[in-house]
Amino acid sequence: MIDTTEWAFSHEFQMTLHEYARFEGVFSLRTRWPRRVLLLAAAVAMLFWSYTLLLGIIVLGLFLVAATMKVLIPGTRAHRFARSKHLHSEIRYSVTADGLRAESVHFRIWSAWTNLCVWRVTGPWLVLQGYGVPAFYFRIAELRTAGVWDEVDRLMRRHGVEYGSKESNRL
Repeated sequence: MIDTTEWAFSHEFQMTLHEYARFEGVFSLRTRWPRRVLLLAAAVAMLFWSYTLLLGIIVLGLFLVAATMKVLIPGTRAHRFARSKHLHSEIRYSVTADGLRAESVHFRIWSAWTNLCVWRVTGPWLVLQGYGVPAFYFRIAELRTAGVWDEVDRLMRRHGVEYGSKESNRL
């Protein structure tokens, strides 16, 4: 049976590093600023006592390496985000009964629903990933407000599997 109901939703989105890290990471990101500030203050305090001077220098050195490592090491999410041209521009994501679209000044992609591989809900976001195409990102609240969430939910469950489920492990 072919779905002849016509509906569409689109939104423009410019990703930040924090959002990219949350989408691409398996674990949730928690801010650790209080711990980092406390560690930095302790390391600076260690510099004023001769018995802990060397330890303070080592802790400050490790702190500096950890702070710059995320951007300098090629495999990290921060480095991939910094080198990506298309993630820094605004991308228009669209979803219709026919499929998914993403448009930017750098590319134009269309994917049918049958190409959907996995989907996942990450906080307030729905992430749809197809075979051979980048992920499509939609805010669930905006999909609900537009009145298309039920259709998107039905189509994503019909054509894809939830990320992390037993079915997704076989892909």
